[in-house]
Amino acid sequence: MKVAAFVALLCIGMLLCVLVAYLSFVDYIGVFVKIFPSIQPKDYAEYNTLIKSTAYKKHKQKWRRRFSLSTLIYALIYVLLSMVMHNTVYGFLLGLWGAAVSIGIMEYFANKEKKNIQK
Repeated sequence: MKVAAFVALLCIGMLLCVLVAYLSFVDYIGVFVKIFPSIQPKDYAEYNTLIKSTAYKKHKQKWRRRFSLSTLIYALIYVLLSMVMHNTVYGFLLGLWGAAVSIGIMEYFANKEKKNIQK
């Protein structure tokens, strides 16, 4: 196992996890409305008030941090599997899979909390 490849895949996977954590909370509807102002969803005004509320901003900040913790899950899985199996590619792929599963679980709880903020 080459150390340079090991470290490079570790860094790439961690950057991917952080990127997904931040892209999960981008206001895609707002971007779409800015690009095409004539096309707006029916309940855009209600959605826009939610996005601009301080409660949602705190929610977003809290869950971005929690989603960023998926990098630790990735790194742990990657290092353990790479050391045990002596194959960095398997460790990389299974580490990303583990991070994706953890993000999916966190997304479920984040959406439950977001629905409580909407009410």
